[in-house]
Amino acid sequence: MNLVGKIFIVLIFLGSTVFMTMGIMVYATQHNWYEAIMNKGTGYHDQLQADRVEAQKLRDDIQKLETTMQIEKAAHFEALAKLETERNELKTNLAHQKEELAAQQLKFDTATKALEVAQKSLTDLRTEEGTLRDNIRDANKATDDQLKVAQGAIDKLNIANGQLTDLKTRNAQLATDVAKAKVLLAEVNRTIEDPINMQPPTVRGEIIAVDKDNHAEITLGTDDGLRLGNTLEIYRGDKYLGRMQVLEAEPHRAVGKVIKELQQDAVRRGDQVATRLKA
Repeated sequence: MNLVGKIFIVLIFLGSTVFMTMGIMVYATQHNWYEAIMNKGTGYHDQLQADRVEAQKLRDDIQKLETTMQIEKAAHFEALAKLETERNELKTNLAHQKEELAAQQLKFDTATKALEVAQKSLTDLRTEEGTLRDNIRDANKATDDQLKVAQGAIDKLNIANGQLTDLKTRNAQLATDVAKAKVLLAEVNRTIEDPINMQPPTVRGEIIAVDKDNHAEITLGTDDGLRLGNTLEIYRGDKYLGRMQVLEAEPHRAVGKVIKELQQDAVRRGDQVATRLKA
């Protein structure tokens, strides 16, 4: 029920009350109706005029209320239209926000997957880096070992070149000596092919290495007068150990084999050798 209906109900109630009151008064009074009606101040005519004035006032109030209601209704419709417009705008904004959220979520998912791929790639790269470091370390070690081997070979080559130079020099000297010897031997009716005494001069040396086959390396060589086939006595202090025969001779070293039949004790590094034992 709206405001107008309520106003009409109030008016009807008031009108009914007025007419009921008038009926009661008519019924209650059994005297001159004209006087009763026209009596100034208390007559029904004045009361009717007053009620008409009140009714007019009520109609005016109703009109004002209707006008106010129309204004409020228009304002309400306007506010409702405004709210509807705002609601539509909010719905539109919400739709845009949802689209943006979906786009952001898609970007986030893509970024997350990219991050996972990047993390996996980083882990693989770190593993590969560790492997490469190990390979580089091994390669560097192998290179260092090869460099050491190469340096050793170069050193040996330099020593060999030096020895070759010495040998060439000694060969030239020996060729000169042989030529002189041939001349001297010719003067005494001898040749260089004639047998000579193979006994070496009296020299003493030291064993510097012995292997399991009883081959011994000594500090004497061809510069000391040793030749292939020469024999040397082995001793340690005053103890006789045996005899060895020269199998290989170089300018400053020689290698021989201990004669097993004459060996008295084990030969080791530091033992002495000599072409003749001490008297």
